[in-house]
Amino acid sequence: MEYDSRVNHTIERFIKNAHFYDSIASMESINYNPDRKLDRSQMEELSTNNYINNGLNVIFVGASGYGKTWLSNALGIHACRDRKTVLYIRLPELFSKFEEMRIQGKYNEYLK
Repeated sequence: MEYDSRVNHTIERFIKNAHFYDSIASMESINYNPDRKLDRSQMEELSTNNYINNGLNVIFVGASGYGKTWLSNALGIHACRDRKTVLYIRLPELFSKFEEMRIQGKYNEYLK
């Protein structure tokens, strides 16, 4: 019981620290409506978290309203449940943070 409590607390902390826009999104709730043109097998592959273990990133691109934010949150929460550290950040904010770190001389450290 103690172990489960610690694991759950760790997952909750990871989800909170990731700053998700929607912290209840989940891979199990993905809507595979044909209009969205989501590849179910690709999403299932992403749910293995192998891309994280291989040091890769995921970038969602598409029209407004197609659920890019929700999908990224679902993928991130799934990684948190696998006890991976996640940071949800939008591209403009990421570029601002890169510039801030470059000015402070901490750019390479931040990239890690």
